[in-house]
Amino acid sequence: MMVHMIKRDYYINFLYVLIIILALPLIYWAQISPLFAYLGVIVGFIFNVFYYDNHNHVSRSIVSMPINKKQIVLGRYTFLFFVSILFLIYIWFIDMLVHYFAPSLSGLLPIIPYKPISITSVLLVFAGIMLLISISIPIFYICQSFIKALIIQGALLFIGPLAFAALGYFLDKIPEAFINGIVDFIELQPILIAITFSVVCLLVSYVISTWIFSRKDII
Repeated sequence: MMVHMIKRDYYINFLYVLIIILALPLIYWAQISPLFAYLGVIVGFIFNVFYYDNHNHVSRSIVSMPINKKQIVLGRYTFLFFVSILFLIYIWFIDMLVHYFAPSLSGLLPIIPYKPISITSVLLVFAGIMLLISISIPIFYICQSFIKALIIQGALLFIGPLAFAALGYFLDKIPEAFINGIVDFIELQPILIAITFSVVCLLVSYVISTWIFSRKDII
């Protein structure tokens, strides 16, 4: 069932995948940040898979069937996880090519205002995307209305900066030595920290989504 769900999500997004593959290299002519474009691509994938389910009442049909709902949820997480990795690698590869050939193609390419994507940027963006996926999926599962789920996520995007501002206020009250110790540890093992953070977020989110989806037949 999980493999079937992954294949289904791929077929649903096949045209979207094709368009994105062809369009991503053009963002440099439009002088759009490649990592910002990547964020938009993944948000588009999340939107597409759940819009399809809502539009075709897929969840309503699935919950009435005697099938393993954990595998259905796992298939959705697996699809979005691998799509996130593959497109991040793709846009990173394009970025390296553009910056490598930019000096010799100065007459054809506009001035590129962005520096080459660094490994630190990749790790931070990937961890952020995993957090976004981890928050978005349970919301889509718990809301019976697709529009309501979008409104909730829009509200969270508005509240997020306020929460970070409040966090900054409380960080000022934490001893500087403690904060510096955490920063030093992150700089020592950035890859391990990013991977651990991403895995923990996805695991917690998967458990929550599975619990929500498995109870939909009695809601």
